[in-house]
Amino acid sequence: MNRFLSVLGISILFFNLISSQSVPKDRTMSAMVLANKYFMEKWPDVGKTIITERERPSNIWTRGTYYEGLMALYKINPDPAYLNYAISWGEFHKWGLRNGIQTRNGDDQCCGQTYIDLYLMDPSKKSI
Repeated sequence: MNRFLSVLGISILFFNLISSQSVPKDRTMSAMVLANKYFMEKWPDVGKTIITERERPSNIWTRGTYYEGLMALYKINPDPAYLNYAISWGEFHKWGLRNGIQTRNGDDQCCGQTYIDLYLMDPSKKSI
């Protein structure tokens, strides 16, 4: 048993050493850009509803979380296509929350983070 635990401990240590190797920034950025490209090509219509066991609008929390990540990507890689995509999404939803302003459900409010980010970039827009 002790030998097993020793081998397990060494294996975990070895795995941690290998997995903690630094990845070049350009490879990381390339991966992020590629993942985002996939998403934008899969969902070119920012207002397309999401259909699982039922139909939901595209400003639910799962999509809001994506747009929060898109805004973070835009800050470190300012591609105008990212900004335009986010603005189009907000405009499609009239900068509104799913289920309106009376909602107390955080899932419905997630899209607001992107609206705030866009507003802070350009307060003249009606994104908030």
